[in-house]
Amino acid sequence: MNHLFKILNIKPNEVLPSFILFSHSFLLVIIFIFSKTIRDTLFLTQFEKKWLPIMYLLSSIIIWIIIKFIWVKRRRENFINDNYKFYIFLFLVTLIFGIIKNYYFIPAYYLWVEVVTILMGMVYWDCATFSFNNLQAKRVFPLITAGGSFAGILIGGSMSFIIERIDLYNLIIITAFFMLAIIFIIKCSTSFFNKQHF
Repeated sequence: MNHLFKILNIKPNEVLPSFILFSHSFLLVIIFIFSKTIRDTLFLTQFEKKWLPIMYLLSSIIIWIIIKFIWVKRRRENFINDNYKFYIFLFLVTLIFGIIKNYYFIPAYYLWVEVVTILMGMVYWDCATFSFNNLQAKRVFPLITAGGSFAGILIGGSMSFIIERIDLYNLIIITAFFMLAIIFIIKCSTSFFNKQHF
């Protein structure tokens, strides 16, 4: 086992937080791939390509507003509870998009995916930053982000197979439950947060 730790360049006390964040990264990329594939397929099958530049513009504006006026105003002492509430909110809204199969909701879902992927990525890197100091990060971050690479290879290569067999709206619901699973991962990772960050 010690030989394996040397190969991975991690210490025994870093194994559990590394595994938790590896799993977080794995689920995160699955959600990203599912969401963006569903979004693009739904939008392009119902709307003409000429509407895409408008959607890009609206996505940028919404993300700027959220980061500028909401995200940066978070209080660090409420970081953990805020993230629980944040992911429950993401879960519920995404679940609604999967249940309500309405043509007019597709543009809203397109914008929703852009916002969700940006903010979920920020939460992930917050958790990673709070779990390791600078010296640890240099060694551990390549390992924990490998979870995302593994998910990209696994899900990216089988996405066409999945879409052929599962309805897109059912995939949205599945994506919502992956978001719910990340709440459990965040709960596990908080026990490793360094106190000096708060």
